[in-house]
Amino acid sequence: MAPPSVKSSMTSRGFTYTYDHAVPQNGLPTLLFMHGFPDGRYGWRKQVAYFSEEGYGIIVPDLLGYGDTSKAPDYKSYSFKGHATDVRDILDLENIEQVVVIGHDWGSVAAAHFLNWFPERVLVLVLAAAGYFPPRAHWDVVAFNKLSEDAIGYATMGYFPYFGALKQGDEPTPAVRLLHENVDSAMALLFPKDYNVWRDHFCPTGKAKAWLESNTQGQLNEHLDAEERHYYRQNLLDNADTIVNWYRSAVNDISYEEEQELPEGREFIKQPFLMLYTQHDAACQPALYTAIHTTYSTDFKSVDFQTSHWITWEDPDKVNQSICEFVKRKVLN
Repeated sequence: MAPPSVKSSMTSRGFTYTYDHAVPQNGLPTLLFMHGFPDGRYGWRKQVAYFSEEGYGIIVPDLLGYGDTSKAPDYKSYSFKGHATDVRDILDLENIEQVVVIGHDWGSVAAAHFLNWFPERVLVLVLAAAGYFPPRAHWDVVAFNKLSEDAIGYATMGYFPYFGALKQGDEPTPAVRLLHENVDSAMALLFPKDYNVWRDHFCPTGKAKAWLESNTQGQLNEHLDAEERHYYRQNLLDNADTIVNWYRSAVNDISYEEEQELPEGREFIKQPFLMLYTQHDAACQPALYTAIHTTYSTDFKSVDFQTSHWITWEDPDKVNQSICEFVKRKVLN
């Protein structure tokens, strides 16, 4: 099969999106991959290579703020409805009616909200690491951190206010400044070899700030080769100020009012739902999601992975196999 082509299109909100696109073969569905922080569409490289070779259709955008897509400076542009609308526009431009939507990290949140806003466009929902949160609720980071402290002993979103601080004038925020100035420290924090770095130094309130301010160094995840390490390092240097807008939008709860417009019942997942749980992921512990998933989905399956947060490239073969088997069973049979 020919590799996906790289395309660019403008959405109805006036943003230019760059995305990988492959036309499906032999009646197979199109897979829409939505990445998280600080990935870009490159985060799905292991899945794109596999599924495009198998003949599946592929749409993999750099989401807003990333890579070759528009770097919108205003955090209010990063609402979940806005992301969903942009992706819907890309599908319309490519004449794609329905997709299997697959998300990781912030991409899981974006994928779930795409389903909430445009359920008729979704065949199957697949989320990796970050699980499902129903819409219409406030993004109350303080309350969620208290909930996780009570449930698992530490705040899983303690770094959100630091990454999500609003700019004052043209100067970068302290977090953005240090993501640039101490980029190797940031790499060791975001992609550590030791799973426990996130539990001890990233997730709890104030710990990420302390790590970056002290320019702490550490060993990088052994699954990243030199080329991949270069990509992620450069991505932080090039895009830090706009990719943290995903955190700014959440901390400032900008999606709440828009989500009140959703019709009743949209919080329930009526499509088949596959969850890929990351057991050694301090930020996205499965225990925080299991009750939600069984409450809001009636056609639910989960698969456990002995990985950190970076499931898509720590165990790509099992990720690809799990998605492929689920899609064949729920869509092709």
